[in-house]
Amino acid sequence: MDMECFESLDDAKKKIFTDLSSKNPQYQVIPFTSSTRPSDNKLWEHMGQVVVKATGQWVCFDVPMELDGKARTKRMYVVACMKPICFIIYVYNSRDGTSSMSAHTCSRVVVATSFGNLHAWATKKGVPTDHAKVSMTNSLVNMCAYDICPFAVVEGPGFHDVIQTALDIGFASKTPLLADDLLQSRQTIKRRTMDRSEKGIVKLQGIAHNHFQDNVRASFSTNIWTDDPTQMAYSADTIHLIDINFIVHTRVVSCDEFSEGTSHTATSIHRDFLNSVCSFIT
Repeated sequence: MDMECFESLDDAKKKIFTDLSSKNPQYQVIPFTSSTRPSDNKLWEHMGQVVVKATGQWVCFDVPMELDGKARTKRMYVVACMKPICFIIYVYNSRDGTSSMSAHTCSRVVVATSFGNLHAWATKKGVPTDHAKVSMTNSLVNMCAYDICPFAVVEGPGFHDVIQTALDIGFASKTPLLADDLLQSRQTIKRRTMDRSEKGIVKLQGIAHNHFQDNVRASFSTNIWTDDPTQMAYSADTIHLIDINFIVHTRVVSCDEFSEGTSHTATSIHRDFLNSVCSFIT
């Protein structure tokens, strides 16, 4: 599996964990057989291979490293606790040993969130009280009313990730925190978003070029809409490709304002589409 699909090894572990906990996972955990078991260590009795569900291929990554001043890669294999209530993710290489896995204790873990050099893990799943649920519900009602947010925002994966990050940071902190001290300004969020977008586009262009060099096809889709308050038209183009593990990847490659005064004819839409996807296919 290409490590470029993820921002980091921690990001890969987080997304695989989230997938295993979903209703329709792309991955699954299977027990080791006598031929695939890395060693006679008893820990492999409760650790399993994380494989691509469609192909049965063991998920692994080639992680960049430096050895004797030279750039190398180290292949890391993904394993997980076999118990569905746990599914904690580990990456394994025979040269690194199994000390971290040997110390594993089965308990539901909260998805890890990285911030700086701190990795906050909640090793035991807590159960919120009814009072806590009511307080959270009231805060969400206030948010939707004050910020004019759609109710569906509370069901979005991005919103859940923000809440989980806040819980992880609070769990790791030794003292009470104030939201105003933790949250950044919209200018900072915008700047970070644009920076990540630019880096992501470059990375996605590389993935697309490698995909097409192997004479493999992909598809694109275009969506055009008008923002009612401003009456400004926008267009977004999305690439859809299937990797060697037969997993479908869908990524937005561009989202821009439609040129002012340009009519939405087939010719203008086609021209706008080619300008947007040209760098991904050439």
